[in-house]
Amino acid sequence: MDSMDLSAEKIINNHAQLKSSRTDFDTLYQVLHNYFFVEGSNITEEKNKGAQLHALLDSTSIDCADVLAAGLSAYLTPESSKWLFLEHSDPKLREHDQVKRWMNDVSDEVLLTLSRSNFYNEMPIFYKESAVYGTSSIFTEKDKDDGVRFYTIPIKKLHLTEDARERPNEFYIEFEYTAEQALSRFGSKCSQEIKDCYASGRDEDKKFNFICYFGKRIERDPNKIDNKNMPIRMVWVDKKTKQIMQEGGFWSMPCAAHRFYKRSHIVYGYSPAMKALPYVRMINTMNDT
Repeated sequence: MDSMDLSAEKIINNHAQLKSSRTDFDTLYQVLHNYFFVEGSNITEEKNKGAQLHALLDSTSIDCADVLAAGLSAYLTPESSKWLFLEHSDPKLREHDQVKRWMNDVSDEVLLTLSRSNFYNEMPIFYKESAVYGTSSIFTEKDKDDGVRFYTIPIKKLHLTEDARERPNEFYIEFEYTAEQALSRFGSKCSQEIKDCYASGRDEDKKFNFICYFGKRIERDPNKIDNKNMPIRMVWVDKKTKQIMQEGGFWSMPCAAHRFYKRSHIVYGYSPAMKALPYVRMINTMNDT
């Protein structure tokens, strides 16, 4: 009997379809990038670093995006004040003094863990992605030094699906690795082409394409606690060989996605930058005359 969980080939095909269906958004994302997020990754164009700065005639759009991201960061997740508070879901227990103290202690511990990590470095980037593109996503993983580590996923590399309640439920993330990077992550599971590229020492900058998939695990034994029986499935796939390179699991989804303005039945969000785009274009045109 075939597995109901997605195969490597199915993950690659799903990703290709999601990528194809987002063409119009990607075209818009590139325009937004050129006016608001020049330090980020290009979406559909190949440009040298700094080329966008020469194309801009007015820096107002860049400043506005930075101010909005900084404001959201300072208002929602300020590093200098206690912004996180936990309460018990049971109303009766919620008023119990011992429960209150325990919840308060846990809140403090969470905030301490965040302060020791790169959380406050990543959040302004996360907020700016959302403010410019309308959609932003962050990945969380354990870290042996800091306890936890956060990574904002560039919109170019991110493709989403959502469930019937319009919540993001599958994440397809693209990665490009050199031969050395691929071997350091996947070891002997790497293709012979990757191994030969590394051994020869030529084409050190050659990139190999991988997809990291996160989604609900369909086939699992809830009585087991190993990686391959956890509710959330993580799979690394080599796009060229269509082989699963690594598989793991999580108790809860380690990726989170935010849509600034959410429209019904549309996976990706809309942003303040999209509303401001006509004015930004006009300002740059006026300064060119």
